[in-house]
Amino acid sequence: MQISARNNWPAIVDDVDKGPVSTEVRMRLETGDAAVASITTASANALGLTQGARVRAVVKASSVLVLAGDGSGVSTSARNRLAGQITDVEHGAVHSVIGLRTASGTEVTASITRASAERLGLAAGVSAAALIKASDVLVMTE
Repeated sequence: MQISARNNWPAIVDDVDKGPVSTEVRMRLETGDAAVASITTASANALGLTQGARVRAVVKASSVLVLAGDGSGVSTSARNRLAGQITDVEHGAVHSVIGLRTASGTEVTASITRASAERLGLAAGVSAAALIKASDVLVMTE
């Protein structure tokens, strides 16, 4: 199976917290970074998610917010914060594609407006954090 989502990380499920409507899935990416997904309980049941299950955490690049700096001291409702350094920036006429790598090696791709990338001073080597809402993390089993 192929998918257009740029962020597609192998992970192990650490915990599944099921509610009547939604389920929180806490995962450990193969790099060691943590990720949290909020999915429907019906989906969690259909996927058969249990602690220790091998999954993939999938996030579209357009769902990734970029914060200049490591993001510490900034309060946000986003459950996923992956801090690291910008590895590359590709500017288009309107949008820019930003590559970020965490200290443990997770590669994150974000698609943001060029105006935002320039305003934040994003360039290779700059410290930044990728912020992702738990509801924007899809869980895929193989």
